[in-house]
Amino acid sequence: MKVFFHIGAGKTGTSAIQVALAQGRGALAEAGFHYPELPAGGDDRAARGEISSGNARLLAWFCNRNLAARDASLDGALRWIADSIAAADGRNLVFSSEAMQSGRPDETREMLGLFRKAGYVPEVIFYVRHLLDHAVAEYLQHVKMGFATLAVRDRVDSLASFLPHYRCRYLRSLRPFAEVLPREAVHVRLYDAERARLVPNFFALIGAPPPPAAADAQGGVVNRSPTPEEVSLFETVARQPDGTRLCRALSDLLLNSPARSLRPVGAIGAR
Repeated sequence: MKVFFHIGAGKTGTSAIQVALAQGRGALAEAGFHYPELPAGGDDRAARGEISSGNARLLAWFCNRNLAARDASLDGALRWIADSIAAADGRNLVFSSEAMQSGRPDETREMLGLFRKAGYVPEVIFYVRHLLDHAVAEYLQHVKMGFATLAVRDRVDSLASFLPHYRCRYLRSLRPFAEVLPREAVHVRLYDAERARLVPNFFALIGAPPPPAAADAQGGVVNRSPTPEEVSLFETVARQPDGTRLCRALSDLLLNSPARSLRPVGAIGAR
C-alpha cells in the first residue's frame, strides 16, 4: 500500500488537482484509492469546483504545529489520521495541500512513521516552475490575498518592487521529506512541461485511472492567475483600509471563471 503526499508547490495547478480528487472520490475508491475528507466538510469547496487548500490541512499542522489552524489539536490530528487509515481499508491513500510545504523535520518524520507503522509506503509529489515564472506567480498570489501574507508589504506595491524580495523555497519545502525518504519516493515534476495535461498526468503518476470528465478540472477554471488588468485592480484594492478582505472577495468572484484577456503577466517591463 502507498500513501501519496501532494505538497505543492504554489501556483502549479494544486487547486485543479484537488478539485479533480474531491470530485472523483467515488471513482478513485473503486480503483483502489482513498482521498480522505476533512472533518465538518473542510474540503467541500474543492468538491464544488472552487479554490481550496486540499484535504491535508491537519497533516500540515501535525508537521508544523506553529501553523495557524482553526480547532486543530494533537489528539484531533492523530484521530483523523487513524480514521483515514481505517476508512482506506487497504486502499492507497492520497493527501494534497500546499501547507505541507511548511513541515519541520522531526514532526514530518513522526507523521511519516505513523503511516509506515500502518503498512503504508510514503511517496511525495512536488511540482516546480521555472524560477522567474514562479516569482511572477508568487507575486500574483500575494496580490490576490491583498498582500496579507507578505512580510514586506509596506515595501511592495507592484511586481517590480516585489522581485528583489523573492526567494525560492523549493529545497526548504522538500528537505523534511527528502531527508527520510528514498530518492525514488520523491517525485519532482516541471509544471511548465505538464500543464496542458496536468490532472491526467497526476492521476497516472499515482497509478490511478484518468479522472471522469466531471472531475477533470482542466475542463473548467480553478484559481487562475489574474490578467494584467485585474492585477491593477487588485493592487489598488489591496491598499484600501479593508483591502485584504476585499481582495479575497474579488478573488472568489473573478478567478474561478474564464479570463477576458489572454495577455500574460510578465516580469519584463514591469512597472
